[in-house]
Amino acid sequence: MNMGYVEPSKEDVEAFIIEKKPVFDDINFDPEILMQKIQKDLTWMEVAKERGTSSTALQTELSKYRKRVAELMKEVNAMKLGEELVLLVDGRAVIMQLAEVADLDRIHRGMICMD
Repeated sequence: MNMGYVEPSKEDVEAFIIEKKPVFDDINFDPEILMQKIQKDLTWMEVAKERGTSSTALQTELSKYRKRVAELMKEVNAMKLGEELVLLVDGRAVIMQLAEVADLDRIHRGMICMD
């Protein structure tokens, strides 16, 4: 872990959740719930009622989810050049590798050449 890295703020974690929508097999939280709450300016009670669950259950899962996302953000920020990280994106395993800026053209074309 990068010792100089600061813990991500709640706002940073929520922005990451809204943008990336990470999924974890062992946490039953849909990122769309958070987006709905923010976009519609709802309380957790209102969101829970719409979903047919309790606000306590939603907040418990969100707390676990935020913690896991913060850990993921720290892992990503601590990566070294060439290091790989396997993520679950939309139910599919995706390998993320930290590349140099010079490699971005190849990445945008959909392939990474491993030297």
